Amino acid sequence: MTPNPQPPGNTRSPRIWAIIPAAGFGRRAGGPKQTFTLGDTTLTAKAVSTLLSANVTTVIVVTRTPLIKALHLPNDPRVQIATNDIEGSQMIDSIRIGLSHIRQRQNAIKPHMRESDGVLVLPADIPGVTLQTLDRCITAFNATPDRIIIAAHNEKPGHPILFPLSMHPVIDQLEGGLNQLPKQLPHLLKTVEVGNPDILSDLDTPDDFNKWKKNHQ
Repeated sequence: MTPNPQPPGNTRSPRIWAIIPAAGFGRRAGGPKQTFTLGDTTLTAKAVSTLLSANVTTVIVVTRTPLIKALHLPNDPRVQIATNDIEGSQMIDSIRIGLSHIRQRQNAIKPHMRESDGVLVLPADIPGVTLQTLDRCITAFNATPDRIIIAAHNEKPGHPILFPLSMHPVIDQLEGGLNQLPKQLPHLLKTVEVGNPDILSDLDTPDDFNKWKKNHQ
């Protein structure tokens, strides 16, 4: 399967920037779960590799400075790191840092800047998101780049979420997490059935992690 298929002759499809919020302390997990290993890779590195396979423009990993080396991120020029060392910060703070990083990158390539670009957010602790899942979401966004795309399984929303970069002012004003975005703009929501129950499974505890590994060996 060709990653992130583009319509024939379409050279203006939105670019997709990915943000992986990975700055949490993992208190329920007994440590920073973004560094937990699956085989020879970490949860975060696995998410990055899957996103790179989907031909996203850039993957921004937002993490704490002490964790950078422990993530063992792929050596790819599309992978960039933004830091969130703010004690007590929430996931939405990391997402905002990632959005700010994207804007800075866009300023560096201003002749090509497009507000129609998309932002895909994928937390590091959902290892079951596959390339096929990403492809379906990106294809849906390419067809309707003004919509908020959310992967779903049996009508239950999961991950990832993909939204227009132009919505960053709305996200800056959210009082809760990113799940408030489709609640504020329900007329722009488009769910995409991906046939993958793992999009609903985030790994919050060691028991969650061990069960997931056992079921996917």
